[in-house]
Amino acid sequence: MTTGELKRIYDRGVAAANRGEFGIAVRLWQRVAEQGHVKAQYNLGVAYARGIGAPKDRTIALMWWDLAAKQGHAEAARQANLLRARRFDIERVFPGLVAAIASAGRGTVNWLRRAASRIRRD
Repeated sequence: MTTGELKRIYDRGVAAANRGEFGIAVRLWQRVAEQGHVKAQYNLGVAYARGIGAPKDRTIALMWWDLAAKQGHAEAARQANLLRARRFDIERVFPGLVAAIASAGRGTVNWLRRAASRIRRD
């Protein structure tokens, strides 16, 4: 596909999304994203991260954002980093740590849980 063809297909996807036809937009963006269209890759990351026009799948969202980031898309890189940070869960990564701290005092455990939930929300 030529650059012009990729742009036309991408733009048709944008028009479909603006009409609320997100499934069509995702299918169009998928075609051009596989050809390396950076904006389509970013948009697919958003679609999969939010479950709009595609099943909610953060692993696939991360894949598309990483591809776009490798091409210099700054917002894709930012979103990928945020998604990775949200996945960080201190109780999952360090289960023994939380148990050890629990014996030292409930206040510390509650603080750790609040800190972990802030990481997931941001």
